[in-house]
Amino acid sequence: MKIKNLWCILTLLTTITVISQTKSLDTVYANYFNNEREIPYLHLNKTSYLKGEEVWFKAYVLNLNTQKLHKSTTNLYCTIYDDKGVYKDRKLLFIKNGIASGNFKLDSTFTNRDYYLKVETNYMKNFKEDESFLQKITIVNNRENTTNAIVEENNYDLQVLPEGGHLLSNSLNAVGIILRDKKGDAPKNTVGELINQNGNVIERFTLNRFGQAKVLFYVEKGEEYTARVTLPNDEIVTKVLPGKALRGVTLAVEDISDNMMKFIVNTNQETIESLQGKSYHLLIHNTNSYLKRKIKFKANSLSYSLFLSKKLFKPGANIATLFNEENKPLAERVFFNFKPSLIEDINVDLKDVDEDSLTVSFHKKVDSTQYYFLSASILPYRTKAYKPDQTIYSKFLLQPYIKGPVKNSDYFFKNVNRKKLQELDLVLLTQGWSKYKWFNIFNTPPTKYYQFEKGISLKGTINMKDVNDSTQVYLVSNANNLVMSSFLKNNNVEFKNLYIKEADTINFSFLDRKNTLKSIKAYIRSYPALKKDNIKFSDTSKRYIKKKKAVKKEVVLADAFVLDEFEFLNEVEVKAKYVFKNNPDVIGNETGYKIDETYPKYGRILDFIRSKGFIVNEDLRSVTIVNREGSGLGSPFNIYLNSFQITDIPNDMLYLRQLRNIDVEEIFISNSFGGEIHIFTKKNVRDTTDPPFLKYPVPLGFSVEKEFYQPKYASTQSKIFKNYGTLYWNPNITLEPNVNTLDFKIPHLNQKDIKIFIEGIGANGELIHQVKTFTNIKELIE
Repeated sequence: MKIKNLWCILTLLTTITVISQTKSLDTVYANYFNNEREIPYLHLNKTSYLKGEEVWFKAYVLNLNTQKLHKSTTNLYCTIYDDKGVYKDRKLLFIKNGIASGNFKLDSTFTNRDYYLKVETNYMKNFKEDESFLQKITIVNNRENTTNAIVEENNYDLQVLPEGGHLLSNSLNAVGIILRDKKGDAPKNTVGELINQNGNVIERFTLNRFGQAKVLFYVEKGEEYTARVTLPNDEIVTKVLPGKALRGVTLAVEDISDNMMKFIVNTNQETIESLQGKSYHLLIHNTNSYLKRKIKFKANSLSYSLFLSKKLFKPGANIATLFNEENKPLAERVFFNFKPSLIEDINVDLKDVDEDSLTVSFHKKVDSTQYYFLSASILPYRTKAYKPDQTIYSKFLLQPYIKGPVKNSDYFFKNVNRKKLQELDLVLLTQGWSKYKWFNIFNTPPTKYYQFEKGISLKGTINMKDVNDSTQVYLVSNANNLVMSSFLKNNNVEFKNLYIKEADTINFSFLDRKNTLKSIKAYIRSYPALKKDNIKFSDTSKRYIKKKKAVKKEVVLADAFVLDEFEFLNEVEVKAKYVFKNNPDVIGNETGYKIDETYPKYGRILDFIRSKGFIVNEDLRSVTIVNREGSGLGSPFNIYLNSFQITDIPNDMLYLRQLRNIDVEEIFISNSFGGEIHIFTKKNVRDTTDPPFLKYPVPLGFSVEKEFYQPKYASTQSKIFKNYGTLYWNPNITLEPNVNTLDFKIPHLNQKDIKIFIEGIGANGELIHQVKTFTNIKELIE
């Protein structure tokens, strides 16, 4: 039987003249998996941060059907939640050809230790299987005193999982055994035994480095079995095996060679008589293709083996499911069909070192006519800050098919050999059935309630007389190079699929009967809307330490280690650090800020003021700024724009809503005697004349990609920096078809040794995950 491609199934089904009265397995499978599915993944520059740093990341979105970058999706939601799942901040990324990059500033409002970064699309809500990306990030600071850590029991969890899903009496069975502690780690050098109810040893086994083993044994009717593991400290952990069926069948899978897989269906004497003459089906599938094989039972034959070429299966994870004559799934097993085309490596070299920087060179191992899209995080050699829960390997190759996480996934796909593939197969055996529930496949196929989002839409309801369907409404945005028009329809207007930057204000106007441009009165809504939702997740943020052991961890004195702004109190200090161009007449001490490239170009000045502890109240008609703390608490500040006081001029205060960081040169703030804020714009910024527009601040726009900038650390030779600092982040490494090498400079900050964490994907779907270590940099290049 030939492999059937899902895209052809529905067409082929229309040619079938005889239709079963029961649900066809082919039909329900096609209906459930026919729609494209998105799998997002983030490569973060690290997972532990110092206060004042930024979380930098590269987004990759995979089309599960094609196993390549997704070409359709554009809107990707990146949201930060605190350790209780409460909404903190959100970015909307514009995904182009499956990739994008972004960042979050960890400012003074991030007061907790742990946060979670979740990534998803709106379209993913159509499916019951959660394919979102979730990663915990930690903020290191000197409030974390772990010297008096809470001592908690670190129990080991021993699990025994029958291959295929269940045990069968009077038959040969295989079980996967897994032992982990609460952190998911396995003990070393651990042995175990399988004993019967009389305490007799049936089989002995040794757990591998991941705390796993496979045991093959004959299950006697009426016998109970227990797995018993002896830990290195002589503690004994036991687990009673699950119940066993008296009648039924089991499924086992064996990877017997580089080219062949073996599928084994076993039954027992109590069952074979009722199965004689019946045909079951083995379905081998991976959500976008499948093949079926028939198994016909014969009298006195208790074991059936199928030897199938690996060429019949898609590369990567596959699922084998055994069905009876009524299409009821009886047993299931996930296995992996490794092909070298799934992964790729690149060469990384260093060259041209000088006093301040060195050059990193990326180049393909072989000449290639395709693109490679990569990102690289460059950290000190002894970093403790890079501990992601997943890699691009596990997220794209394994997680779409299994229920639980896979640790150390990079191990299985580096220098692949038979031993590693057997260890990977054991991981999949202990995962049990796949994440796709057959009840859902048969009964609740996905419904497209949510479409692929393509940009931002703006809808307006006009509340004016003397307008009709011939009235033309204009949308203008200089920041986004948008000048559009549309005619009213039943007093409504809509603009679709727009690219609008975050914190942008959109201008609306209309032409009256005299063809004069005038401001319009309208109720405007934008889609997607900004929703500050909360989430629930398992308590993975707890840390566990071993019982009855004194634990004393280093107290990391990291507050103020990343330098941000400086306070300038007089002319002498200003000249010593930075000479300001403007000299406002301010009463009392002032804090000056140069708004340079270290701030997001299109960030709003009102948001900058908020970040300094002020309450900014704004609506369509007014803007007021109130101090939250210190002198002048609760009273409006005096606001100056280019040396003119605008506090009591509504139109001029409204103009502040339009100002972006790129428009402003310097800001001075004083809390003395009621308080003052002095804003100085650049010379090319237009004046405050209010144009004839209705101004609509878009609540959720696309995050503008910002160029990485090196944080200003108090020291680059300290232990804090070597453990948690950042050297460089490059999210946009593209190796083009005719350009096999790419070089870029990085600061080495006098580090002798560095690590480079690389992830990416080729245009044909090859995955790249590498960690390159360079020691004695100067000597290496010389």
